[in-house]
Amino acid sequence: MMSVKADGRCSSCSSEGFSVWTSDKPPAHYMLRIESFSLLSQVLQITAAKRYESLTFKAGGYNWKLSFDPNVGKGSDGHGDGHISLYLMIVETTTLPLGWMIDVNFKLFVYDQIRDKYYVFEDSKAKARRFHAMKTEWGFSKLLSHKDFADACNGCLVGDTCVFGAEVYVENENHFGVGECLSMLNTKDEGFTWKIDNFSLLDEVEDVFESTVFTAGGLKWSLSLYSSSDGESLSLVLDLVDHEAIQGDWKTCAQFMILVKDQLNNKHYSRADAAWFFSRFDCWCCSDFMPLRYLQRPSRGFLVNDTLIIEFKPVVISNVKKFT
Repeated sequence: MMSVKADGRCSSCSSEGFSVWTSDKPPAHYMLRIESFSLLSQVLQITAAKRYESLTFKAGGYNWKLSFDPNVGKGSDGHGDGHISLYLMIVETTTLPLGWMIDVNFKLFVYDQIRDKYYVFEDSKAKARRFHAMKTEWGFSKLLSHKDFADACNGCLVGDTCVFGAEVYVENENHFGVGECLSMLNTKDEGFTWKIDNFSLLDEVEDVFESTVFTAGGLKWSLSLYSSSDGESLSLVLDLVDHEAIQGDWKTCAQFMILVKDQLNNKHYSRADAAWFFSRFDCWCCSDFMPLRYLQRPSRGFLVNDTLIIEFKPVVISNVKKFT
């Protein structure tokens, strides 16, 4: 039988950083009953997930799950010394304020089906553990050895059935006073194609061609095209026109590629760059984007039936969110 000492610690758990004792009371917040434990263990051994996650339950005003792995330290052949792991996970955190932190005192349970009691496991190093965006689970990687768990005298596994549980008590809730969250958005699947008809009218009738406004990385942009001051190059401007976003000291970084399509040979002309956009500097300009003599060669295929096609291909666009 798994021995529980007078000081409340289990002999098999003494080096694992937690204490264990027995209680007559069931867990107050959630119980997870697993039938056909051996079959579940076999399935998890060969799946990518490796762990079983319970349904969501509520405690202390937050949403939680139990995460259970029956094969910790077990080889792929099913042999080797193994352990049961059990973790408490906070879930559905997207609605919480940025910078959230929650101090939680939690206990995990294993039901002794022979004596109708519960083994109660609690962290011996700290009364409460802090959950936050970078640490969403706490628990024990070696809750019980396979030997102790399967020992019929301990009552943990009876008739191939076991029961786990959790109590969750939120002790303190807070979030950072003021700050920002910078994220880099992969925008490779976004883009904009600008088809310019009657290109020959540039300089003759129009001083500049302007695209419609388009969206990339959640922001609004536009392209402008004109001849350089020396008349030898095509100049191009990328404007951030999202004036609601670019206020105060707001900024964003964009990595992108702009190409002129070769409509005959698929040998496109392109420029790649990255730039910061600020409230006081909200555009990227390339005055010598493409030589006009190169653009106007019929064999290059850039101008077909007086039509020019430009594509804007964003790669990464940053996003900044302030929180208070």
